[in-house]
Amino acid sequence: MPNEKIIYIEDQQGSIETFTRALRRLYGKEYLIEAIKPLSSLPETLDRILSAGDAVAFFLDEKLSLSGEANFHGTDLAEAIREFDYKVPVYILTSYSSEIDPLNENVEYILDKNDFGYPDRRHKIAKRLLRHVNTFKEIKNKRSHRFDQLLKKSLTEGLTTQEQQEYENLNFLRVKRVLATEEAPSLEQENNLIEREKIIETISKKIKEIKG
Repeated sequence: MPNEKIIYIEDQQGSIETFTRALRRLYGKEYLIEAIKPLSSLPETLDRILSAGDAVAFFLDEKLSLSGEANFHGTDLAEAIREFDYKVPVYILTSYSSEIDPLNENVEYILDKNDFGYPDRRHKIAKRLLRHVNTFKEIKNKRSHRFDQLLKKSLTEGLTTQEQQEYENLNFLRVKRVLATEEAPSLEQENNLIEREKIIETISKKIKEIKG
């Protein structure tokens, strides 16, 4: 069974079937490709993503509003994802790559869906994607080690203001993973869930302010 998850957000069923298969070929049997349709609002979709479990990469279709279900684009969702994890690989998968800023700061790579039809391009894409995900897994291991360091220090010496902020950020990522795998959360986890919802609401407000 695959033990690493790739999340693909797409609103068109035909594209889900086509590009889920394509991503499976790119990543191999080690990775589970989970396709999720967007919900109507960005905060709802972000919450759905957080609840789907720990992912090592996200693929987002740009035209998520094409079916009329969602009221945002893939680049909007990428910006929201960056608010809770600035290291996880995020990609835009689109047939309209010319409409997206190639220097978008929230994504690693803008993938043109048409490139999947060329074997030589698929090979180059696969090498780049696997390099990204391997780097991220190294980062996750470092995060875990750093969290343990800060936890031990908090119990003995206390943390500086900067270390406390770092500790809280790392703890949020850990809580996200726990909540995603627990069927019956404890009271403490339910409180963390409420806190997560507050964070999502804050993210949504920030994005609305930026967009004017």
